[in-house]
Amino acid sequence: MPTFLATLATLGAVAATLLCFLLGCQSWEHRRRTRNRLREPVRENPARVALIAPCKGIEPGLRDNLRRLFRQTHDNYEIVFVVESEHDPACQVILSLIAEHAQPRAKLVVAGLAELGCQKVHNLEAGVAAAGDAAEVLAFVDSDARPHAGWLSQLVQRLDDPGVGVSTGYRWFLPSTPTAAAAVLCNINATAASLYTPKTFQPVWGGSWAMRREVYEQIDLEGQWRGRLTDDLVATNVVLAAGLRVEFEPGCMVASPLEATWSTMFAFLRRQYIIGRLYARQWWSLALLATTVNVLGFWGGALAAAVGVLSEADWAWAPAAACLAWYAVSAGRAWIRRDLARLYLPPLLEVRMARVYRIDVWAAPVIAAINWVAIVTTVASRQMQWRDIQYELLPGGIARVIRPAASSEQQQPRIARAA
Repeated sequence: MPTFLATLATLGAVAATLLCFLLGCQSWEHRRRTRNRLREPVRENPARVALIAPCKGIEPGLRDNLRRLFRQTHDNYEIVFVVESEHDPACQVILSLIAEHAQPRAKLVVAGLAELGCQKVHNLEAGVAAAGDAAEVLAFVDSDARPHAGWLSQLVQRLDDPGVGVSTGYRWFLPSTPTAAAAVLCNINATAASLYTPKTFQPVWGGSWAMRREVYEQIDLEGQWRGRLTDDLVATNVVLAAGLRVEFEPGCMVASPLEATWSTMFAFLRRQYIIGRLYARQWWSLALLATTVNVLGFWGGALAAAVGVLSEADWAWAPAAACLAWYAVSAGRAWIRRDLARLYLPPLLEVRMARVYRIDVWAAPVIAAINWVAIVTTVASRQMQWRDIQYELLPGGIARVIRPAASSEQQQPRIARAA
């Protein structure tokens, strides 16, 4: 290998190490802020809350996830479950839980099929409409989230603070079976979660967020949602454009049961990056640049080091040292993520993450490469599948459902059953 190529490879590995170090500093700041926030007492907010939970199909632990919505400590809330069709198998679970719990009030809304935009966004619009004008706060939760009892109280506690437009949590994946694919996805997701800091990366996450009804109407979020593929990044953009801020609430990080094969893991990552490219292009571009520097820097340095050792070149130590430094910094970032899991997860759940942690440390270069491949494959994507529905991506962030049109009767949102 020519000396100039070896030098270039070494510089690439050094750049990747510096980038890894800066991201580690951001994760360190996230952990510091999280510790401080979790020590603060929860402030009571007596606002009337409509908790909207879109559901589709039977997910791992669905009954347990939804049962937790009935056991929130907030004093004044109603649950609005929303499904696409009354034939959805989730309906049986929802109706049985409604029958089991006299309080809080809960109802099931059938939203009908979406023809333009994401089915989830269509369901949320139907849920907001069914919540009625009495709801002072609109809170949203995904059916794969497993919130603790104080989650809703913490989610709404800062909504009256000056300048706050929306409060949000995030997810921490909890593999039901710690397969390699599940561990890889868990670690990539934990990396994203650990980057939440007020002055940099803090978008709304659609599985755990809330805003006041007056803000929802003021920014015309329903109108901004229409035809779009996602709820949370659209909400992020509209809130920030209105001069308000997104408030990340560490106490609203929710455990999310995970079952993943290599194909479902890769499909999940691609879907996240496609949505990011459409509605958060600046962050998507930065992610593409960062992962490219990270992966090509490390693997280029590792290749140069291997060639140098085999050819007994005097310069072999330089790329090897740079790659070892990258690995050491990556191990430090993995330690921060493990410490965050101890803050976010109950001890009994955290024990189940042991294999995930080992893979996070020992397979860091491979995980980085998988993440890079996932984002690179979304550069020119024009279609996306989500929850068995195929979408065509149109200009302006509009999404069209690729399937036969539903009847007008199916399209009318209605309440299937209330309690």
